[in-house]
Amino acid sequence: RGGRRQGNPASGRSARAERMDTTLSLDATNGCIAAFGIAISAGLAASALPTVFTQARAAMPIDGTLSDCTLAHATGFVGNVELELNLRFEEEALVSASLTLTPHRFRQLDDEAFYNSVDDRYRYHQRWLRSQGIPDISQVFPWGIAGVARDKSENVHLYVLYRKVPPPHRDAK
Repeated sequence: RGGRRQGNPASGRSARAERMDTTLSLDATNGCIAAFGIAISAGLAASALPTVFTQARAAMPIDGTLSDCTLAHATGFVGNVELELNLRFEEEALVSASLTLTPHRFRQLDDEAFYNSVDDRYRYHQRWLRSQGIPDISQVFPWGIAGVARDKSENVHLYVLYRKVPPPHRDAK
C-alpha cells in the first residue's frame, strides 16, 4: 500500500467511508470539534461517543511506558469531503484528535498521483484550519495545540492535542 491512506488498525476497518453525512467545525477558543452530532473536547469520555465511532483498547508507549488507551474512529462526509476522525483517550481522558479531509479530487489516486498531491493536500488542510480561525500550520492555545502534519508515507492530517488535565484528587483514607 505504500503511502496510501491507511484505515485505523484498531478499528479493523479500511479508510473507505460509508455515506454518513455530518458537519464539522473546530472552535479555536476552546479546541472543541463538532462532528457526528457530538461536541468533542478535552472533557469528553470515550463512553459518551455515539455508535458511529468504533472503539478499541490498546497499550501504547507514552513517555517511555506502556499506557492503556482507548482509540476511537469514525468516517463520514462533510458535503463532498470525506472525513476520517481518530481520537485517543488515555486514562479515560481525551488527549488527541486526528482529522483527515479528502475532497473528491484526492480520492482513488494511484501511488504516483498520491505522492505528487502531498503539497496540495497539505494546503487543503491548512486552508480548512484557517477557515476555523487558526492562522498558522501549528498553533499553541491555552487548551492545547492544533495544526497540520504529514507523515513519512505522505499522509496529511489535522491534529488537535489537548492539555492533560490531572484526574480529580481523591483523599487517602
